[in-house]
Amino acid sequence: MAKTREININTKSIIAFSFSLVAIGLFVLLTLFATSICEKFYGLIIGVILMLAAIPLHRMGKDKQVGYVLSFLVNSIANGFSLSAYYVSKNIALNVADMLKTCFIPIVLLFVVYLLVQFFPQTKKYVCASSVVICCIMLVIFAVLWIRKGAMPYSFGFFTILLSLFYHCVFALTVNNDRLVLRDISFGSFGAFVIISIVVLFILTEGEILEGFDVGGGDSKKKVKHKKNK
Repeated sequence: MAKTREININTKSIIAFSFSLVAIGLFVLLTLFATSICEKFYGLIIGVILMLAAIPLHRMGKDKQVGYVLSFLVNSIANGFSLSAYYVSKNIALNVADMLKTCFIPIVLLFVVYLLVQFFPQTKKYVCASSVVICCIMLVIFAVLWIRKGAMPYSFGFFTILLSLFYHCVFALTVNNDRLVLRDISFGSFGAFVIISIVVLFILTEGEILEGFDVGGGDSKKKVKHKKNK
């Protein structure tokens, strides 16, 4: 029984790692492609349409697991289109070599997690939890570098790490529990798209998107505006 469970964990980790590599690869390719054909923020709109199209595919996965795979692929394509809106709107040129370099860190971390889960399955809970924490720390580091230096590699590195974070979460969920790995991967692709798109939208609107969620600050803002009018 224990042997069967170990084999199951190994299979799940192989699948999760393989799909995470595909997700990052498509992220690079589709961001490059979308920036070459889209104008202004249209990539974000296309990304949302693709994500909505992935919902029925995900539901189809209940009967045929290929639906989860198709859902993952459509969302992975949507991620590239969504991110392209930032680079197109800000008129930032993409460099393939720099993009690939920034992918190195998250891929290596995913590979380390994969190896540790494969060869030391008894430590899988600690490995997966640690990888999520490391990803969050790297996100902060890249965000600071992006804000201070504004260079393209730091922004793309930030988004790539953000994408990989969801697949670390997939590792943590599916490897540590009796869950359907393809279903978790599909869910992860939706989560990645939503968060990436929110960050892009936040940047493009210069934070105005959060005004609707402002709690307790509405009156103060109105007072400031009223004083300015006086």
